[in-house]
Amino acid sequence: MNDNAQLYSRVGQLQKLGIIETFEKYIKLIKFKNNIKVLDVGCGDGGLTSEILVPKLPQDFQEIIGVDISEKMVTYAKEKFQANPKFDFFQFDITSETIPEKFYEYFDNVFSFYCFNWIPESKHPQALQNVHKMLKPGGYIFIVIISNSQVFDVYENMSHTEKWSPYVKNVRNTASLYHFIDNPQMKLKNFLKSAGFDCHLCTLEEKCYTFANLTHFWKWAVSINPYFKKIPESKLKMYQEDYLNEFKNHKNVFIEVSNDEEKIRKPYTTLVACASKLEKA
Repeated sequence: MNDNAQLYSRVGQLQKLGIIETFEKYIKLIKFKNNIKVLDVGCGDGGLTSEILVPKLPQDFQEIIGVDISEKMVTYAKEKFQANPKFDFFQFDITSETIPEKFYEYFDNVFSFYCFNWIPESKHPQALQNVHKMLKPGGYIFIVIISNSQVFDVYENMSHTEKWSPYVKNVRNTASLYHFIDNPQMKLKNFLKSAGFDCHLCTLEEKCYTFANLTHFWKWAVSINPYFKKIPESKLKMYQEDYLNEFKNHKNVFIEVSNDEEKIRKPYTTLVACASKLEKA
């Protein structure tokens, strides 16, 4: 994704609202102990960590650590939350072949919101194995993944045009793998089981978000666009026009014109899973 932390922090309302609804619906499945240590995988700017996750944790939680592959996101989060002694953030690629030694069976609960949709299929097993290693026995993982979104179709279609193919490449490695398959629930459930988890929930949630106007939508689209920084500055205006036209013409995007502004209603689908690590015998 785009690692502009300031922009992502300003326009990430879609991510927040969708996760709030899902989290409140399924949080009863998660077991919390006293004085827990919590990991947020793909923490981004730390906004979801602080605004959504923390209010739902037991008040006596001991520590919450956010990890993200983006150094810029981690630096931003560290500065933003440096006054809170219970917060800490580290740059870490969850698909790495090794985990920091201090994190082995360190966490009671692991959460990940809209991170695993950025992880290629080939790296999913390693990512979940790493989470399994970092969880204490009996600990819970709760994941929310974007499984279907029109922006993935936009990337795919633009990658096949002569104008944008030099810049928009390898879409299948940057779009959610769950977008391109018929039974994403079974795919994720199998990944979890292979990593050693006991899966308690794996389901699809249909969501919808309305952007007040095209300007709002475009800022959000840029904030998550992994190709935007690759577009030459001289072509950015043309890219924006082509992107918006491609998006507005998508069969699952709905436009409402009001007061000379176009409101965009964007349905999308999330994949939600809750699983636990078995207690030691």
